[in-house]
Amino acid sequence: MLLFLGVLATIEQDCQALQQVFFDMGSTKVLKPNCCERFVIECSADAVTSIVLYDSTVQRIPESIGRLQSLQNLFVSSSALVGPLPEQLNTMTHLTYLYLSNNKIQGVLPDLTPLPNLLRLEVGKNLFSGSVPPSYTNHTNLELLELSGNPNLAGTLPVFPKQLLQCEAFNTKLC
Repeated sequence: MLLFLGVLATIEQDCQALQQVFFDMGSTKVLKPNCCERFVIECSADAVTSIVLYDSTVQRIPESIGRLQSLQNLFVSSSALVGPLPEQLNTMTHLTYLYLSNNKIQGVLPDLTPLPNLLRLEVGKNLFSGSVPPSYTNHTNLELLELSGNPNLAGTLPVFPKQLLQCEAFNTKLC
C-alpha cells in the first residue's frame, strides 16, 4: 500500500489524484475508475508508477503531481510544456526517471537534492537558463544527465562522480 497524507492509499485514490493532475494540466479527458487500464499509465498493485505522454498538448506539470508519491517514471516529451517545473517534483522521492525533453520549459534547473533515487534526468531541447546546480554532483545514483539544446544554460559544468555514465550538454553555453 501507498502512504498518502498519513493514511494508506489505494490504487483508487492514486487514480483520483492522477485525474486531478490531468485536469490541472488542462486535459478534459476523464479517466476510467481503474486508470491503470490506459496505455500511458503503469501501475503496481497499489499505486501509479509511470506516466508516459508523448506529443501531447499538455502545457504544464501541475503542483498536484506531488500527490503521486509512488511515481517512479515521468515521461512528458515532445509536448507543449512551458513555464517552470513545480517544486512538488521534489516531494516524489521514488522518482527514478524524469524525461522532459523537447518541450519549452523555462526557468532554472530545479534542485533535485530530495530525489535520492533519480537515475536519469533528461531535459534537453527546452529553454532552461542559468547554471547546473552544484548539488547535482551529490546524486550518487545519477547515471545520465541530458542538457543539450538549452541555449541559455551557461557557466561551468560541475565535475561529476564516476557513476555518471553519460552527460550531454551540446548546444548550451556550458563549458
